[in-house]
Parts: sequence; C-alpha cells; structure tokens
Amino acid sequence: MNPQNKPCCEKCIDRKRAIKLLGNEDAFWSRTKGITSGCIEWQSTLDNKGYGVLTLNGRQWKAHRIAKALSGEFVPHFLASDHLCKNTKCVNSEHIELVMNAENVMRGKSFAVENANKTECLNGHPFSKYGGIRNYRGKIWRFCKECKKLQKRIYYARNRKTN
Repeated sequence: MNPQNKPCCEKCIDRKRAIKLLGNEDAFWSRTKGITSGCIEWQSTLDNKGYGVLTLNGRQWKAHRIAKALSGEFVPHFLASDHLCKNTKCVNSEHIELVMNAENVMRGKSFAVENANKTECLNGHPFSKYGGIRNYRGKIWRFCKECKKLQKRIYYARNRKTN
C-alpha cells in the first residue's frame, strides 16, 4: 500500500482529488436520496450491475468510491468496495468496506463461494485437507479421496487382463 496514502495512479482517489473532480461536494450529494434502512441511494446513472456511476473529466467513476473518498478515507485502486448492506445503489460510506477482491468474492453469493464452503462430497465423505490435485494451470481441484479410491478399484477391475 502507498505509505503516504496518496494516489499512486489515476484510479486511486482521496478526498482532495474527489472534490477537485466534482467542483463541490454538494454536486455529488444532490444526486442521492436517504431511505429508511440507513442507505443513501444513488439516484442518477447506474451501470449494468446496478452500481451508481458518474462521469468526471471524461472518465467514469463508481459513485460509492467517490463517496468513500469524500468521507475522508483514501481509496486505493487495488481494493474492492464491499457493500455490507448488499444494496448496490448505496453510497453511504459507513456501509462500504474496502477489502481485497478475494475476500469480497467470498462474502458474496456465487457457486464458487458455495463450493468453497462444502465440507463433504456428494456421497457424504468428508473432504480431506490435502485431497486435491493440480491441473495444468496450477489450480488445485478438490476431490474426495474415498470416492477416488473407489473409482480406481472399478477402473482396474474392468480393465484387468485375463490370461
């Protein structure tokens, strides 16, 4: 991380840069609306995933990242914004936590998260800590050792040479 908490590239943003891009802070907050859940929803343009966006100096910025910067927090380009409220329109900086992308993915709902949280195979055998195999790209694929042993026994029984 940048030790001075200063923007290291054009994607990083802090309060000073956010205000410079916006002109004034009221221009940003005039596009929002508070709702009963405590969220402050973005009322202007949304991207295809439902996140608020605004265009400043010809570049699109995520509204929640600008809001986090306006709250006084440094927003580096390599951290993902996790909406703790799960409302993609929310720009309340208290509802947004800056985390690494892998952690953000694991907090969400996807097949990858569901599979990572599984502790046993479809046959009910527990996954072993070391029950994995590397593929040609170096990714480790999890498998059940008991089911693998059974597969091998069946394979060798079918392919046994008879003399």
